[in-house]
Amino acid sequence: MSPGGLTLGNPHKPTAHRGFLESLSSQMHQVFPQLEPGILHSFQWQIGACVPANVLDAQGYLVHHQKQIRRLSLITDGICPHAGQHLEGLSCFAALTELGWKASTIRPRLAPCEVASNRTLDI
Repeated sequence: MSPGGLTLGNPHKPTAHRGFLESLSSQMHQVFPQLEPGILHSFQWQIGACVPANVLDAQGYLVHHQKQIRRLSLITDGICPHAGQHLEGLSCFAALTELGWKASTIRPRLAPCEVASNRTLDI
């Protein structure tokens, strides 16, 4: 049994996963306001879980407050029901020169991300 009474095994796995992502998002959004806008030049998401909404999507914190990011490193859960979602803001990082992305079991969908020829993409 995890916090909040959510069972991590079947048949409640989707509910537990959604609760985990909501909790993770809430914790991140307690940290983000502590950062000075424009201070990040690199961001790493290497916990092997989906990136929650409002981080790298079009309405995300990083897209609106940390636009000058040059390096992104992502390790996500490839079997997450949200795999490849919440990433449509990637194309907004004009200064991005390096993107590393690994998914645990499937390759990420790149439709939201346009990588110019002078940028590095490690999948």
